[in-house]
Amino acid sequence: AAPPAPIPVIAGLQPQDRGLSARLLAADDLPADLHPSPLQAEGRLVWMQPGQSLRHHWPGLVIHGRFDGTLAYLVFDDAVNRFRLTVDGARETALILTRPGRAVIELAGLAPGPHDITLEKLNESAAPAGFGGIWAKAAAPAAPADRRPLIEFIGDSETVGYGNTAPGRDCTAEAVFLATDSTAAFPARVAAGLGGQARVIAQSGIGIVRNHEGLSPGITMTDLYPLDEPKAAALPALPEPPAQLVVLALGSNDFSTPLDKGESWDGTPDLEADAAAGLAELARAALQRNPGAELLLLAFAEHGDSLMEAHRQAMAHIKPEAPQVRLVTLPALDRTACQAHPSVGDHARIAEILLATIAELPPQWRQ
Repeated sequence: AAPPAPIPVIAGLQPQDRGLSARLLAADDLPADLHPSPLQAEGRLVWMQPGQSLRHHWPGLVIHGRFDGTLAYLVFDDAVNRFRLTVDGARETALILTRPGRAVIELAGLAPGPHDITLEKLNESAAPAGFGGIWAKAAAPAAPADRRPLIEFIGDSETVGYGNTAPGRDCTAEAVFLATDSTAAFPARVAAGLGGQARVIAQSGIGIVRNHEGLSPGITMTDLYPLDEPKAAALPALPEPPAQLVVLALGSNDFSTPLDKGESWDGTPDLEADAAAGLAELARAALQRNPGAELLLLAFAEHGDSLMEAHRQAMAHIKPEAPQVRLVTLPALDRTACQAHPSVGDHARIAEILLATIAELPPQWRQ
């Protein structure tokens, strides 16, 4: 069989009546006499130059920029990610950028005047990457400060949106990469439903105290949550805006595979108790970073009674000191996406359940 065709760096509709075009330039071909456009960003990231350039690794990154004129240049140092690029909110002319590398994307053919650009990272990053900003002949005035409510999501592959657009469960690693769309996952859907923004701190395979199949013991979400990148050598995250609501969706990996000999627990009850204590510890850490926030524990009940028991015990640990914490239990899902992960339809259902729960919260949670 012939090898699969390479994925183009730039793909998408470019209707001629709008005149929009895009081309890939070498990093050294960025024209002179340009000005950086003011940026705003959603997600956990590191600003290299505040409001201008950044480094990122966690999923769910969304970048907003403004410029004035008919041309704009986007600077990448990124061989691992896939983005959706929209100009002035026109999804029908959205471009998909795949692993641009160290390069510049030139946007041309735009109407004179101010324009808004949105860049959404779709996949889960295999490594840190850089975005060097949006450059144009004239930068438009910065957008007003983002006052939308902030919802923080802490989770694993089910939170990332792992392979969620795939037509079936059998996926290669490349198929997972191409089928993952974090903008169709439940965090983005919940944020959109609330008129808010999402900060997603999630990694595939990660657990509360035990990762998928017991891999990488000693490095769990409790260790990674405070970090600017999801790896043990990363630095503590810089101060972030506090979220008004936190959704903690972990435990699936702790209990989805049986314990092996040599793991740290004497049996399932021991793992349940340890996971409950770890979940309570992580909940406390989230509330400390986001003082005054509402907190929802999201449990994927189909992973078994042990997962639910750990959540019930965690609630008993944390409820006396944080009475605002609530447990949300999900029903069985179709799980027709890659490796039996939630599909786009499943993510829509999860979002509906969360939004119904959030509607019952005191209205002042948004403040």
